[in-house]
Amino acid sequence: MTRRDSVMVWALLLGLAVPQRSLAQNDPPATPAPQRVVPPGTIGTAAGAAPANIRFDISIADSGVTTPITKTVTVNVSQGGLGSIRSSAKIPGAPVPPPRTVTSQGADGKPQTTTTPSSAPTISLNVDVNQPTIYEDGRIRALVVIEYQPYVPAAMARTPEPAVVRANSMIVFENGKKMMLLQAADPMSDRRTTIEVTATVVR
Repeated sequence: MTRRDSVMVWALLLGLAVPQRSLAQNDPPATPAPQRVVPPGTIGTAAGAAPANIRFDISIADSGVTTPITKTVTVNVSQGGLGSIRSSAKIPGAPVPPPRTVTSQGADGKPQTTTTPSSAPTISLNVDVNQPTIYEDGRIRALVVIEYQPYVPAAMARTPEPAVVRANSMIVFENGKKMMLLQAADPMSDRRTTIEVTATVVR
């Protein structure tokens, strides 16, 4: 055997002695980590965004009980904030309910009677606007709560006192456009109540 043949034999034996990694043992190719999709933030809520105020104009139209009534109230609310209107009045000439009398057992075991005067009947107009949010497309979402009862003089009333209208709605508004919140019918009369709301961003 020549020297060249000896070298080739040694090289072959060395190759057989060293274990070879199979394709199955190779590390799989690295896959890129999935990217987190971040929803677009709302204007004024992301860090560094400028806050804004929103004006809510609430228009209430009532008809069918007396001459048509139209009332408009306005409340300004910062986005993410709260706004409220509370208005109440005593009904002229309405009879005051009798005092409330409650009898209970006192500390000495004897009955004790407590008399509490009743308040005069009132009618209310209450409005709440909760956590309005301005979106990047300019629309505004807010929870609007309204409680309203019209005043009808006793001389003009043909039915018992008109029912209270309550609205509670989470709604999306177009900036500066009037939107009907509700249209309600009194269950005991021909009364119709329509409430419309306009939300406008005030810079």
